Amino acid sequence: MCCLSACGLVSTTDPAVVTSIDEELRLDLWNPLDQSHPLELRLQTLEPKCVTSQILTTHQQTGSSLQVTIEGLAEQPECQGGSAFLQSAVPAHVSPGAFAVTIQLGTSVSNRGILTFDGQVYRLSMDTSDGLLIGHDELYDIPPGTIWGRITSDQNVAEINEIFLDELTSVSDPADLPSGYYGHFRVLDADVQLTPSVVATYNYPFICTLNGQLSALQEIIDDFRTAHGNTISIECTTWHGKSL
Repeated sequence: MCCLSACGLVSTTDPAVVTSIDEELRLDLWNPLDQSHPLELRLQTLEPKCVTSQILTTHQQTGSSLQVTIEGLAEQPECQGGSAFLQSAVPAHVSPGAFAVTIQLGTSVSNRGILTFDGQVYRLSMDTSDGLLIGHDELYDIPPGTIWGRITSDQNVAEINEIFLDELTSVSDPADLPSGYYGHFRVLDADVQLTPSVVATYNYPFICTLNGQLSALQEIIDDFRTAHGNTISIECTTWHGKSL
């Protein structure tokens, strides 16, 4: 398998920047929320890099064809500001149907595949994936009205969580979602797993379908924060990317 540094990637003419990638990149399908495009192909380095570095990509979508070119990694010779996993997001305008995908590594490697969307699930099937580690190649679309979040605490607050869930029933119904990966969360049978964002001893996730006013949901959340703010933290995100 070809790693990116060996694939003939282009080099910048700026002597202050070194263009190379010494390992594969991870590729995931992602739901960007509240964007003009419904889907992203998200690239990420497998190892932390200098935060001032950048994954260099270009992309072009014409009809049912999407081409992505990974040109390399722009790095300053001396890192200042620490390190992190670098990401680059490629937008995709996808409607139900099939799309030809080409992921080019410089001028030497061309990976081809098919991206399909059936109105509910995006699926990426690559014939080859040289220089790429394919992560989530199947992504469920998040239906309108879906809200998700969690109560977190360093204490066992199961009773507070139950009261909160009871309050949610006044503005929402249980989410009837098929098991799968939705980007921001994963549904496994009746359980929901959220993308980690808060480290706490106790986590109480929830996922619902809003049937009332968003303002009423915000009021419930605000009341619980006022009453229990020293004990719990509440996260809640809506289907269009609003954090309540």
